[in-house]
Amino acid sequence: LRKLDYPLLSQRSEQTIFTMAEEKYGREFEDYDNSAKVYDTFRQAPGKDQILATLKSACPGEGKGKVLEVGCGTGNYMVHFVDHFESLCGLDLNRGMLEQCTKKLGDKCELKVGPAQSLPWEDNTFDAVYGCQTIHHYGEDANRIVFFQEVARVLKPGGKFVLNYTEPSQLPFNWT
Repeated sequence: LRKLDYPLLSQRSEQTIFTMAEEKYGREFEDYDNSAKVYDTFRQAPGKDQILATLKSACPGEGKGKVLEVGCGTGNYMVHFVDHFESLCGLDLNRGMLEQCTKKLGDKCELKVGPAQSLPWEDNTFDAVYGCQTIHHYGEDANRIVFFQEVARVLKPGGKFVLNYTEPSQLPFNWT
């Protein structure tokens, strides 16, 4: 995988981040600023136990390791994982979702706003990276490829990536 030449998002203004994301990757899937307020009333965290076990297996020891969730939303998964790692970070494109995540987790996690295709962390930062129920937001295949390249960039050598996309109960609702 090739190394991407994106400047860190922290070097750009927040408005620039969103303009860049909309121009390059498209608009948000839905109006998450509004739906973030009730998101947790109809969302679960399917597969959380299996994901946690895989993330732990990537870390150097119990309670150790640095983990990133890309597309963390309101923290539905992070709330189950936060006490299991030395550091848990989250990224989401929507400020409303991150506000809800902050209400849930306080300052226990490092949260950043930005697109999945330009992760604002240095190379080789994380023992594990995961994404849950988000890949459909990344649009065309080219955008997904850039996302996977970014995940490979921020993972430490030997790190693990977990992609949780759908589960059988969602299939009737066209979550395929």
